Amino acid sequence: MMLTFDAESVRQDQIDWGSHLDPRGLLSVGQEYALDYADMRNQHTKIFLKEFPGKSFNSVWFDISPTSMCKLIQCYRPKPLMRDQVLR
Repeated sequence: MMLTFDAESVRQDQIDWGSHLDPRGLLSVGQEYALDYADMRNQHTKIFLKEFPGKSFNSVWFDISPTSMCKLIQCYRPKPLMRDQVLR
């Protein structure tokens, strides 16, 4: 699935919120990038791109249509539980 980067102005708080990679100088407005997977959190979604393995970007920086959102949900990969979070 391809996502289009559309954030013409990236705010520092958007970067800091989820410890995202700063897209300035890396991603180009209007350019499409290949989705690797999405990590949906309570208040934001981290986007992982194939072009930047293991690095997250804030979902608000991408043009995600309702159809793309359905596909995005299918690409959701839950974060593994830490040992102390495992139910007994």
